[in-house]
Amino acid sequence: MRCNAETNFRCRGFSLRPPEPGRGAAWLCVLHGDDTISAGPSALYPLPGALYAERAACIDLRVSCSRRLMTVTLQSAGPFQGRLFVMGRSDFCGAEGRGSTSTSLTLPLDPDPPRLPGPGVNDRCGLRLARAFGDTNRTLVSAIVVVQRNPIIQTRGDRAVRVGCILAGEESPPQNLTLGASIAVASPEVDNNGTAILNVSSSAPTVRLRITDLSGQDQPLHETQLGDTLQLRIDVTPDTSPWGVRATHLVASSADGQDSYLLLDSRGCPPDPHTFPGLRPVEPGARSLAATFRAFKFPSSALVRFGLKVHFCRGGCAPVNCGAGIASSGRRRRAGSTSTSSPSTAAVPEDIDYPMQLAIVVHTPKVLAANAGAAASGIITIDSVSQYDGRVEDMVCMTGGTLVALAAGALLLQAVILVVCCVGARRHIASHDKLLQMQAYTNPAWSAATPEDRRVTWADQ
Repeated sequence: MRCNAETNFRCRGFSLRPPEPGRGAAWLCVLHGDDTISAGPSALYPLPGALYAERAACIDLRVSCSRRLMTVTLQSAGPFQGRLFVMGRSDFCGAEGRGSTSTSLTLPLDPDPPRLPGPGVNDRCGLRLARAFGDTNRTLVSAIVVVQRNPIIQTRGDRAVRVGCILAGEESPPQNLTLGASIAVASPEVDNNGTAILNVSSSAPTVRLRITDLSGQDQPLHETQLGDTLQLRIDVTPDTSPWGVRATHLVASSADGQDSYLLLDSRGCPPDPHTFPGLRPVEPGARSLAATFRAFKFPSSALVRFGLKVHFCRGGCAPVNCGAGIASSGRRRRAGSTSTSSPSTAAVPEDIDYPMQLAIVVHTPKVLAANAGAAASGIITIDSVSQYDGRVEDMVCMTGGTLVALAAGALLLQAVILVVCCVGARRHIASHDKLLQMQAYTNPAWSAATPEDRRVTWADQ
């Protein structure tokens, strides 16, 4: 990502602007040196079709090590209902939040590091080993811990942090480390579209289910990155068909079906609008439906399956009021509001649900091993950017260099204040001495109260 690779300034966010007349068909990526914390939320202005994102806030993740255990503790500002787990080992090495502000994950360590099994890997929890031999033999044991906000799925804004311990001889205690890392991705393709045909008349609609991005290419996606902006579409052809559709029971599931997450209920309403909003017509009067969401995945699977039921409504489907200002194209019109069925359509009852499904691969950034003992920020955000959250408005993230610069600036400011005070004191002392000299040379007789007192007495008188 350009924001992460920028070296001329500290990139705190970016904007993607849609194509404009005279600028071509390419999207414009604009990097920002400020964010809504430094510049304030008022610095943002609405632009149709544009996307804005900024770096995620700091998280308070602490590591404590003994010779047998590594304990990773998350301190959150509010109740935490998500999960902590080792990347790739969510089934065996994880901890669930219980609504507390402190959540701990405990990982077992072998008391004798050189005898750990495998080629530098503890298979159960994915612990990586790096050994150093010399005057003091030391072993670095590290793991990648994911902080997942949602208890079921990984979403935009989740974090992956590499943590570790240095195990040495009996005379020295373990050392706790947080290491930096880089990000890379790779994986295969899957087919991700489905089609349903209501074969009842010459005007029978064809319904196609697909997932696209916002690039405007209008091609189904086979794979994407966690946190990318996607659009789930239910395309009705022809779009002027007398038949409308509604989508219900939209469920996302893992490849093996062990994990699932409800996105739309039986009315077509979203239980979690922040993860997936309700489906709406792509434009007023259109039969096709669409919903824009951020790519998510399950910890145990890169493949995400989407399954839903499509219901056909003659004359169109009335929207459903889901509450909280959310409307979804969901409820079938009452029988009295539809036209009389012709013989070709009477054989197809309107209460039949047609199942449709598709699948897409969602890549999780892989964290590569960093140099042992290298100092770094230690936090790798999974989508690198997140939207502003007012709860972190008085939280400041800084690196070691920034901290040194602030300390040097504070010392310089104190030195300047001291110099100014010294110069002012000298000027005040000089002015006071001059005033005393002037008073010493002044004839006190001229300050007498009456003219009779202002006289001169000669020595011979």
